[in-house]
Amino acid sequence: MPGNNNKVYMTRDPEDDITLEERQEWYSRLAWEKELDMQKESRLRREGLFWKDPALDALDESDRKWEVVQMGFQQVADFLQGLAMPQYHEYFLAKGFTYGAKLRWMTRKYLEERMPSICEADKETILEACANA
Repeated sequence: MPGNNNKVYMTRDPEDDITLEERQEWYSRLAWEKELDMQKESRLRREGLFWKDPALDALDESDRKWEVVQMGFQQVADFLQGLAMPQYHEYFLAKGFTYGAKLRWMTRKYLEERMPSICEADKETILEACANA
């Protein structure tokens, strides 16, 4: 209703909210994004769409798609191998982390709620490696 100043706002559950210090820490860890050259990033994405891999050219369409999926699996395996945690490879794939770029979106909340089998020390290491600690 126009002129009605009795607005109702949904309050956030204090358990889900973060403190000002935590928010500032989170923003400081996003500093790497500020260093990105968006023009270069866009160009690299465009080139990636049309890049031809000679190893894939010899394959039929179905085999090519499967090979790309396996490349993504290998990216996840390499990431976990670099952290000395290869035991989590199948677990990550089962949770939908099927290629390297998806790891950028890993969050503490996701790890704690959806990946309970990972111990706390490993969670911190994973978050740091994903630049989301």
